[in-house]
Amino acid sequence: MSRAGPRVTVGELTLSPAYELRPDATIRDVAEVLVRERVPAALLGAALAIVSEHDVVRAVARGRSVDERAAFVATPDPIGVARETPVLEAAEIMLRQGLRALVVVDGSGRAIGMLTLVHAVEALFAVDEVPAWLSGLRVALRVQMEQ
Repeated sequence: MSRAGPRVTVGELTLSPAYELRPDATIRDVAEVLVRERVPAALLGAALAIVSEHDVVRAVARGRSVDERAAFVATPDPIGVARETPVLEAAEIMLRQGLRALVVVDGSGRAIGMLTLVHAVEALFAVDEVPAWLSGLRVALRVQMEQ
């Protein structure tokens, strides 16, 4: 009945690369990677911290220089999930924490990619029988589905 749906795991999805910048990267460096690579977040160091597009926007809105170290606006010890984590659980974490991306880690805790909220929602919406409310939510979220 379901092509993907709630039983799919994070490791079964196409993950975004986990872009890792040096720990002393600037806010400008992060912003350039986010725009160029079209990702919602980047890592500083070996997943020591994560900087999201929201972190960059907040920093600029508060008058921080884009030449300041991104570590000042980063979230240390980002939330990570294993490949075996169900997508439904990962999406719930993102929604509860207000995140647009989660770091996906291997068995040793090393970042192997990022799961975006958009990819998680697309996987959850990949069901054969779609209730009317779900179709409306797809439109509202602008989720593109295979025909």
